[in-house]
Amino acid sequence: DNIIRNDKLGYCLILTTYFLLLLFGIPNIKQGLDRQLYQFGTPPNLEFLAYPTKTFYDGLLWLKENTTTDDVILSMPTAGNIIPAIPGRKVVVGDYVHSYLYAQKLPLVTKFFKGEMTSIEAKNFLQKEKVGFVFWGEEEKNMGNYPTRAEFLKEKFKNSDVVIYQTEF
Repeated sequence: DNIIRNDKLGYCLILTTYFLLLLFGIPNIKQGLDRQLYQFGTPPNLEFLAYPTKTFYDGLLWLKENTTTDDVILSMPTAGNIIPAIPGRKVVVGDYVHSYLYAQKLPLVTKFFKGEMTSIEAKNFLQKEKVGFVFWGEEEKNMGNYPTRAEFLKEKFKNSDVVIYQTEF
């Protein structure tokens, strides 16, 4: 009789725990993912994250052929995750685990691409991070049109999806 009672109690505890995990866990997971995806803006076409376009890839190949392994590239995190892999270049922000001071740098990178820095602030930021090139792809364009106005950035590559600027200080 005690064995049956203990089995029912154990079964009820397992069901209650499962129910509580579902009740509180799923909304928190969804909220966390939403915050990660939309905090700094995302490309309107989310397929771009899984299937980069040929023109995006052409920009990466241009970086590989026209920059050195010592050059630092500024981009938003989507391109920043791919640039170290394909052209093999350093980035200011990429993967949050492997980017030094990611939490401190990402708001500055976002502010740069949104055009919320003065020209002097932007130039100082790029110099401090030793940025040689700015990659302006779909995610960066979604932030604003700042690089097109910067007098210290010279266009070096352009196609329908990507513009690459070189810093000239």
